[in-house]
Amino acid sequence: MARKYDIENVPTIQQSDTAHYVPSTKIGRGVQYVRRNSKNAFITAFVFIALFALLALIFAVPIVQVYIGFTYKNSCPINHLIPIYLIIAGFVTLVLLIISGIKLCFEESLFWSILQFLFGLVCLGWFITGSVWIFRAKGKVQYYYPYYESTFCDYTLFNCAFGTLFISYGFLIGLVCNNDGNKK
Repeated sequence: MARKYDIENVPTIQQSDTAHYVPSTKIGRGVQYVRRNSKNAFITAFVFIALFALLALIFAVPIVQVYIGFTYKNSCPINHLIPIYLIIAGFVTLVLLIISGIKLCFEESLFWSILQFLFGLVCLGWFITGSVWIFRAKGKVQYYYPYYESTFCDYTLFNCAFGTLFISYGFLIGLVCNNDGNKK
């Protein structure tokens, strides 16, 4: 004899019963929306994280230049201008990146376009100057005997300058190739 509260006779919902179920509450519709769009949410989160990492990397290079330049300011007697190159290159690049970001917000602004162009010219000129200073010292630099001032430069300082110079070459080549592709 079946009682009113008999657990064995309670109907259960099967997985196939819920496939076409349309929830009537806001929470239920929200859950259904998330299930439908969870793949898009994952892709969006991944793209956001990747862009944030790329932006952090782009800003990290000039910050490292300024930091290493100030930290090892008097550690390169072979050419005392190499730490100054790092400091100014890092600072000007940071300003150029900030101006470029502002220009993205105010696309039609002539002021930000001119400012970006001027700082771009300063970056290019300073890049050429740094290339001359670093490549002149590259063949005769040594890192182990600081008393031989005519050839000594701190290992960290010189390799940071040399490495960031090649990163700058990479960005410059990428910029030229990207602009060349836009003309076609």
